[in-house]
Amino acid sequence: MEAKVRELVVGMAIICVAGVALAQPKGAAPDAANGQAIAERWCQDCHIVAEGQNAATDNAPSFPKLAADPARSEEYLRAFLLAPRHPMPPLELSAEQIEDVLAYFGALRDAQ
Repeated sequence: MEAKVRELVVGMAIICVAGVALAQPKGAAPDAANGQAIAERWCQDCHIVAEGQNAATDNAPSFPKLAADPARSEEYLRAFLLAPRHPMPPLELSAEQIEDVLAYFGALRDAQ
């Protein structure tokens, strides 16, 4: 049963990724600095978002840790941000905001 659920989630993620790719305005490059600002606004209560932040919950992985995890590919993170699951609260980020947050994850990954 778990394999079927995983296949369904992956299939839905592929459809969502295609939708985000089509929704991204042509010529609008993702902005990592804006992605960091979005993460600091919406995510830092639970996650360590950037170096120097010292308060977050113990249960949520830090953004640098998520960025370093090879299982958390850009596609995985995009699908998760489009349809977060418990214990994450529902997010209402635009396609552009999601791409900016992904650019921030990419900058964290590149810095490691």
